[in-house]
Amino acid sequence: MLCSRLFLHATAAHARLLVSQNATESPLKMRMLNVLLSVVLFALGTGTALASNVTFMRNSPLAKMTAEDLDLMRTTLRETLDRAADDAPKRWENPKTGASGVVTPLKSYQRDGMACRVVEIFNEAQGFSGRTRHDFCKQPDGTWKAPAPASSKR
Repeated sequence: MLCSRLFLHATAAHARLLVSQNATESPLKMRMLNVLLSVVLFALGTGTALASNVTFMRNSPLAKMTAEDLDLMRTTLRETLDRAADDAPKRWENPKTGASGVVTPLKSYQRDGMACRVVEIFNEAQGFSGRTRHDFCKQPDGTWKAPAPASSKR
């Protein structure tokens, strides 16, 4: 149970990094999150099977992207969240590095009075590709953030 909560919180932290404003700090934060999550999973005695699930983060396209790649991806993500219709994919690409991706809003909904969206994010960088789904809710200040996992709300 504790492992599941830690993994959910790490996944939420990953989603928050996706929309983070500070592109140069995020790769370092992503690497630190990967290491921390790996250590926690091993320390809890979950074994290599569960801990190997964290390897996807180290071998993910996000870990291989430059600050410029991350900025292009985040800009596309924010523009998609703000303006794109559901099921209308938006593509980004950095011709300098070859990194690219697609952000597709899948569903719009309301949560606690906030506009929220489910998006699918596909990215490719340096031979690695990955597809994830995340929920984001628009905050009163206009930024988008991943909501806290449902299990942590009481």
